[in-house]
Amino acid sequence: MRSSFLGAAVGFIAGSYAAVIGLLLSAEEAGTALAHLYRGEFGKLLITGALSAAAFGFIEDLHAGVFVLALVATLVASTLGAVIEQMTASDRRLPFTGK
Repeated sequence: MRSSFLGAAVGFIAGSYAAVIGLLLSAEEAGTALAHLYRGEFGKLLITGALSAAAFGFIEDLHAGVFVLALVATLVASTLGAVIEQMTASDRRLPFTGK
């Protein structure tokens, strides 16, 4: 149980950082927006690596398979959630009627 929680927590923290960098920083032009997204993804990789190394280094009874499975499932779920949100966002935008 603890291994799955830690794996999901690492994925959540890393994904949250990437979302904050990618969504909250305003970009005036496409090149700046792309730089923010690269920064967020690179930071996500660093956070994932550092927290995973800390978990494997300091927790002796950590089940590696369960940890990695929970980590990957959380990262995939956050990515799919963002993709689905973008796909359904166009359905929610109603044309301006002026009423």
